[in-house]
Amino acid sequence: MIQDLFLIILGIIYLAFASASDLRKREIPNWLCFSLIIFAVVYRCIFALLYSDLNYFLFGILGLGIFVFLGYLFYYMRVFAGGDAKLLMGLGLLLPLSSALGKNLFLFILFIFLLFLLGSIWGLGFSLFNVLVNFRIFREEFARQLKLNKKFVSYVLAFSVVLFLFMAIYNSSFTGIEIVYIVPLLILSFPILYVYAKAIEEACFVVDVSPKDLTIGDWLYKKVKIGKRFIKPNWEGLDEKELEILRKNGKKVKVKYGVPFGPSFLFAFVVFLTLYFWYYDLISFLRTMLGFG
Repeated sequence: MIQDLFLIILGIIYLAFASASDLRKREIPNWLCFSLIIFAVVYRCIFALLYSDLNYFLFGILGLGIFVFLGYLFYYMRVFAGGDAKLLMGLGLLLPLSSALGKNLFLFILFIFLLFLLGSIWGLGFSLFNVLVNFRIFREEFARQLKLNKKFVSYVLAFSVVLFLFMAIYNSSFTGIEIVYIVPLLILSFPILYVYAKAIEEACFVVDVSPKDLTIGDWLYKKVKIGKRFIKPNWEGLDEKELEILRKNGKKVKVKYGVPFGPSFLFAFVVFLTLYFWYYDLISFLRTMLGFG
């Protein structure tokens, strides 16, 4: 446990800086992610040599390998941006806190679960906060999106009503609100959520940015024509050459920002440590139930 204290403190410090950078600049710098990996590898290597504990180093490398795979997987699935994926890789070196392989594998699963759970809560809270701050603009944009998608919403509404009536007529055992009657409401919620998401994107996350404030990796909202050349939006964002062209052009461009995911790593890491140190008996029980004993 004591040998892991340095890695835990290192992780909290790095994740705090990554969260602040993501909130302020909407990017997690490469130097932050790579230096975390270097420090963690060197520390595990030195400790393993001093105390003849090869497993301490090997478990760190195993965590790095697994999280490199997950980082690339989530990146190409367009779940993570590049900075998020690299930060995840670095955390793979910090999470093996046990001297047993099965326990470490369980800890990896636990962290990924917490990351997506708390990331979803953070994303919802962040989007709602932006709606409140920009409520007038959001309300107007929501009405516009509802009008643009009125046929889609109308068709789904009609289908939901027909489905509900069909289920009510042919289900003679209907005595109240049963789970099957929730299905039409769920179907109806899809276009509403789509309109809501589009309204948030247009009202809160699409902004005009001066070229001097652009950074590598920023997402263009739509293609930009400069002379005879077009710079098109893509998942990887602006590269260095495109950024140079836009800065020479000097005109503002529309950039689309998403929910900064960096704070989710910090929240997940803190909750992960809390569970590990305060509720270790519960974790041991769950690990045994899942077959990692």
